[in-house]
Amino acid sequence: MLSIRLDHSIEHQLSRLAQQKQTSKSKIIKEALTYYFEMMKQESKSKTPYELV
Repeated sequence: MLSIRLDHSIEHQLSRLAQQKQTSKSKIIKEALTYYFEMMKQESKSKTPYELV
């Protein structure tokens, strides 16, 4: 289990999106983190060994 603090603006946007998609805030956050990790993985693959240091 994980607990995070969000500022009011982000919390509001997250709540609105969850209502629009009729899903949970947790699911949206999980999907966002999965997407972020995949983008970071792709970014690290595109860098040269010199850039990674």
